[in-house]
Amino acid sequence: YYNWTWTPPDFLDVTTGTHVNATVSPGPVTYTVTGITNGSISTLCSNRTISITISPFAVSPPPAVTSPVDYCLNQTTHALTASGPGIIRWYNTATGGTGSLTPPTPSTSTSGIKTWYVTQELNNTESMRVPVVVNVAPLPVVIITPAVPAICFGDSSIMTATGTPALYNWSPATALSSATGNTVIAFPNSTTIFTVTATDNKNCKNTGTVSLQVNPI
Repeated sequence: YYNWTWTPPDFLDVTTGTHVNATVSPGPVTYTVTGITNGSISTLCSNRTISITISPFAVSPPPAVTSPVDYCLNQTTHALTASGPGIIRWYNTATGGTGSLTPPTPSTSTSGIKTWYVTQELNNTESMRVPVVVNVAPLPVVIITPAVPAICFGDSSIMTATGTPALYNWSPATALSSATGNTVIAFPNSTTIFTVTATDNKNCKNTGTVSLQVNPI
């Protein structure tokens, strides 16, 4: 039997009717709801005024994190870090579960992507969960051709490194035309084991070796 009006209009989708949608604001807002009788049974009803206060829960700011964190396969890792003045909690999932005060240490035994989540608690309120992504990249592939090179004393051999796109460094460099590059010319005086180190765009490294046999004339 009432026509309802809501004030103030702040954060409301409409200001009249029995139902309104209010967006939670940064601070408390008190709404006054006034009901004016519509005359249906005016002798039994009087105007009504009701006050409703919406107070948002305090929300802690999330901690500062570094993400993503990049590693190479089998690289030594360290515990993940997050900083802030509050209590830091780590989770394995985006929702649910129980937080741990011990930061996780990623494993690099296999390549792939793993995500942890971290929060900060201040004044008994916990922040939203912030993802921390760990990328474990595979090592570059190194293929050396020819696989079993052999030359006569005084000759040379062209050796080429291929596989994953990478920068190549060869050693020992004393018997090579160059210490870098995909292709080098080797001219050792005796059988020598050459090592090539491949460094990809993620700064992951892998090595390959080849033994160049030198036969007497």
